[in-house]
Amino acid sequence: EYSPDPESVLPELQHNALAKDGHTILIPTPSDDPADPLNWSSTKKHFVLLAISWTALLPDYGSATGAVTLLPQSEIWKLSPDTVNHSQVGNVFMLGAGGVVVVALSAYSGRLPVLFWFLVISTATAAWCASADTFDSFMAARILNGFFSTVK
Repeated sequence: EYSPDPESVLPELQHNALAKDGHTILIPTPSDDPADPLNWSSTKKHFVLLAISWTALLPDYGSATGAVTLLPQSEIWKLSPDTVNHSQVGNVFMLGAGGVVVVALSAYSGRLPVLFWFLVISTATAAWCASADTFDSFMAARILNGFFSTVK
């Protein structure tokens, strides 16, 4: 097995740190700051990955969950399942459209304000979905919820 000396491979990488194995060059080099994500423990890194992955799943899960309620909703609203499905289709479409808007707004004003306001509005539209008295109101809330849930 060929294992070259790290300093002899690329002289410009001599200032980079080595992993605990003594052979792997760490690029980027972790700083001395304990808050540097490169210095986090494996447990913390996996926890953050799990939290981000779960959060990324939520908009699609919330949208798909509405599909199983189409038949009961058609009875409640006294509409055909095809008509009730319009709220589902609008929600799914707005998940895609909202993503484009979130990226543009985040580039302009930063991620934190966009995340905060979209979460506030998605919570409000979810409450509106739960309290809607008419199908038109429910459908509007569901479509807007898809748009603002994208940020989750």
